Amino acid sequence: MKLIFTLACLCAATVFSATASAAVVNYSFAGTVTDDPLGSGYTTFTGSFNFESTTPDGIAGDPSTAAYAQSGPTWGVGLVFNGSDTVNVFGSLNILITNNVGGTDQFGVLAQQGSSTVSITLVDFTQSVFSSDALPVAPLTLVNFASRTLSWETPAGTLQGTLTSLTLNSAPIPETGTLPMLALGLAATTWAARRRMR
Repeated sequence: MKLIFTLACLCAATVFSATASAAVVNYSFAGTVTDDPLGSGYTTFTGSFNFESTTPDGIAGDPSTAAYAQSGPTWGVGLVFNGSDTVNVFGSLNILITNNVGGTDQFGVLAQQGSSTVSITLVDFTQSVFSSDALPVAPLTLVNFASRTLSWETPAGTLQGTLTSLTLNSAPIPETGTLPMLALGLAATTWAARRRMR
């Protein structure tokens, strides 16, 4: 009976550890408007975006360039201009990463909804921020990027801005790996079998 219980625990541990839960990474940012052809009078902005750290790379065969696409009503960029006017662009979000391409490392956020697009582009000309094109789950530090632009594109024109702050609000908690859980289950099974034989 104990062996059956142990085997059931082993199966549950294996299934639990193999099931990857979505690990959401959330950033907030702030900045100043540098070009306002819309004539809106906006001078400052704040906002946020999030992405799942478990999203697969859409360009898996290229080790230097990655695109992590997510769609649905929770994925996008939220903006607030001058502390009061809200612009939400949700529905489609792409995180774009390049590592040592054209003399730069780049981190890009591209959100689209209808005819509205918000993009954030961070460029490191020293090629030292990224060591691969994997999604960064460690905090990005704004001072490591020489170029830090935001653009909001609408049919009426494109507003441009520069980020002055970027803050990681939440990061994924590393999950227990499948192999250690499996090893623990096998050890428990072996121990229970030996104990039963006595």
